[in-house]
Amino acid sequence: MRKIKKINGFLVVRFNDREKRNYPDLGSFGVIDAEQYTGDIDFDRDAMEYTDADCIEVAVEQARGLESESDFSEEPPVCTVIVESDAECSEEEVEPQLMIAGWEQQLETQVESKHHPDIDAKAAAHELHGFKVALYRLGMIGKSETEVDPDHFEPNKLEEPEPPSPTETEPDTFIHANKGIRSEWTVRKVYGLGLMLAQDCPPNDCKVYLNIFNMARELDDAIETVGEYPAMVMRKALHDHIRELAEMYENNYAVQKFKEGMQP
Repeated sequence: MRKIKKINGFLVVRFNDREKRNYPDLGSFGVIDAEQYTGDIDFDRDAMEYTDADCIEVAVEQARGLESESDFSEEPPVCTVIVESDAECSEEEVEPQLMIAGWEQQLETQVESKHHPDIDAKAAAHELHGFKVALYRLGMIGKSETEVDPDHFEPNKLEEPEPPSPTETEPDTFIHANKGIRSEWTVRKVYGLGLMLAQDCPPNDCKVYLNIFNMARELDDAIETVGEYPAMVMRKALHDHIRELAEMYENNYAVQKFKEGMQP
């Protein structure tokens, strides 16, 4: 039996094949009070609130139904992400509204950016709705909170965009790249190649490099505009993208051929 999710004091658990063979009436998922969970089906079975769910969505709804029957509280729900492996298990409390705010801010940046021509206001609203639906299916927000106005990202047509300052210059590296992730020189080379591909990109794996580069730039630009927790999440994603770029810069065949063509 493996813990999958924790929803306001109740655990959604997945039964393994051995447990289902020993207890044929079990479904694939169950719900149990977190304080009564031991991990041993022989002890936990009688304490289970539900044992018959065939898919995780049903089990999540069952857990949320138990939550709705509890005493009313003004305190916001607590959501916990559980990461369990054969070696260890860890729990981390997350705030769904901060996650939504961080993703919404990133979409706003993409709508306004020339680096994401496929993300317009309508596409961004669709992406935000999908993100919220995913959180709802995980039991982290209510169904009513998934609604997104199709015009949510439409710019205010009465506002004129501010022209860029004549003193602004193109950066030559990722501003929020932590020292130690890669050498500063490597990060600058990775960034410089991305700028070159933005001007002229061949139709091969260099397109993949350019897409990752554009995503990294958008994250780099957006980090300063969000709160502490979304910034932390976005900075980690930025570092992951930089590592991908560095790997392609050093080892990808198409990227190597492009670099060779740059040499005099």
